[in-house]
Amino acid sequence: MKAYILAAGEATRLRPLSYGTPKLLAQVGARPILEWILDRLGKSKKIEEAVVIIKAGDVHEKALENYISHRVEYFSNNLKVSIEHALGWETGGDLSLALRNQENKGLLNKNEDFLVVYGDIISDVDIERLLNVHEKAKKKLGSLCTITLFEVPVEEASRFGVADGVKIEEDLYKITKFVEKPAKEMLPSQGKVMVNAGYTVVSNEIFSNFDEFLPARKVKLESYLFSNLAAKEKLAGYLSEIKMWMDIGTIQALEEANRKIYRGEGVIPPPPINKR
Repeated sequence: MKAYILAAGEATRLRPLSYGTPKLLAQVGARPILEWILDRLGKSKKIEEAVVIIKAGDVHEKALENYISHRVEYFSNNLKVSIEHALGWETGGDLSLALRNQENKGLLNKNEDFLVVYGDIISDVDIERLLNVHEKAKKKLGSLCTITLFEVPVEEASRFGVADGVKIEEDLYKITKFVEKPAKEMLPSQGKVMVNAGYTVVSNEIFSNFDEFLPARKVKLESYLFSNLAAKEKLAGYLSEIKMWMDIGTIQALEEANRKIYRGEGVIPPPPINKR
């Protein structure tokens, strides 16, 4: 199975660092963000290749190529890593373009499900468990997509994509509604809600109607694919007890991530909406 790492954004909120350093090579705990992600992927026996999606013409592409070519000297897992190009068309548009590019090159297996990972998230998501839950969701619910979820206090929820649904088993939900960064008035007044952790398994069945599910235009995976599948009851959720989750979206978040890594602490939510 392949994992596609979404990293075609321009990292404007990480400037001035991102002028000279690709976001994926920004360091947390003396390790590039990309290596945190690859290390997590390498722990799964089912993930054979990671495809890093970057914007065509990215000035940092050579730096990424150099890192990828030399990482085997320092890390021992057998994960293959490659680069694919997109156009900065948001998460859905970039994924669609990367998959189409892979198809044109004869590299896309339309009989195989695939994993999608955000390129600015450091997390301890159990990928093997996610893949197992996805298989169960396909058989029991007919789901086309399984998103990893974790719970946060409702006061933090507007920074995330929020899911609501019906509990099927201990960690499996049928998602009936998904809203990206909902307004506070759309949320419960107290308690916790389930939010998107940024690790998603997509069924190969979407290739039967590729243009409907992942159109080749600027579109967000979250507000388009997830929301549409939830409305059709074709979206599943894997509720995970995540102990580490860090959104490295800004300079301040990068600094806080380093502090928390060295202290052995947990979750950094995305920045408040008004700071984006």
